[in-house]
Amino acid sequence: MVLTPAARLLVARVSLIGIASLPAALVVSGQLASGPGCTPWFTDVDGRLPFVHTLRFFADMPSIVPMLAVAAALAVLGNQLLTAGALAIFGRDGGVGVLRSVRRDGMRHFGPFLRILALGVVASALAAMILSGAIDALGHLGPRRGWTAATMILVLPALRVLVIGGLLAKVGAWMLAARALTVADGRRRVRRTGLLALRLCWRAKFHWFGRFVVVTIATTVGSAAVLAAWFQSAPVGAALAGWLGLWALMVAVQAAAWLWLVHGAARLVDDPHVADLRGVPDTAFGWLSRLRRSRGQVSNHGVGETTETTGYRSA
Repeated sequence: MVLTPAARLLVARVSLIGIASLPAALVVSGQLASGPGCTPWFTDVDGRLPFVHTLRFFADMPSIVPMLAVAAALAVLGNQLLTAGALAIFGRDGGVGVLRSVRRDGMRHFGPFLRILALGVVASALAAMILSGAIDALGHLGPRRGWTAATMILVLPALRVLVIGGLLAKVGAWMLAARALTVADGRRRVRRTGLLALRLCWRAKFHWFGRFVVVTIATTVGSAAVLAAWFQSAPVGAALAGWLGLWALMVAVQAAAWLWLVHGAARLVDDPHVADLRGVPDTAFGWLSRLRRSRGQVSNHGVGETTETTGYRSA
């Protein structure tokens, strides 16, 4: 059976998720077997753990932050390579093997992709701080306006999650648009490419950009809901196998959504309506160079005036 490039990319995406999460899963399973998982205070409880037991359980778990950091680093690095390869394959309508394209195009665009990621992280952090501050201000205003406890406890946290989640989805769309332009035109000037990506997202706000935001939020919320329901159900035996199958299905759905959005981004930059954006030269803004030149001209002008006034040039 011969898989299409899209099917091989889908398999690669699912494999990346599994490989990235494997270190943390192995560490957690080992620590459970030798730590809280052997303590009667936890194992003798029937059904779901009470809230107090849950807090104690996480307190007794050794730190898994290092392994989570390793998993996140693997996922981020793998995503850069895989996204570059997928954009290149969709942009050229196949013709090159998936692994070869991921290796060749992924390494070729690895530097610009990381710089785009850094810009996205900084922009997300700054915008999230501003939005969180605004929502906190609403929280301080609530008691003076007579808001109910339900509004303060339920509505404001939900509003925070919704607003910041929408922000992160929009930044993710901008990052993918910038990466699509980078791969399509071989661009290296990330700041100029980022501005072009903003214009591209604005033009596509009612189709590709909007779909990206909606699909990203939907798949993220769906995965979180499955995990929350799984942890609250305390499954055993066949029920546990069912939850594992449901989680695997959610991983496959997320991979398929990623593939669909990447394909849409590759087709978006090939649209004739964005030819003017792609025609912008990949040159640096030159702000610092112009500033140095202007300062040099001012300095030379001052030296010339001094020479004319005194009859000699300063040492």
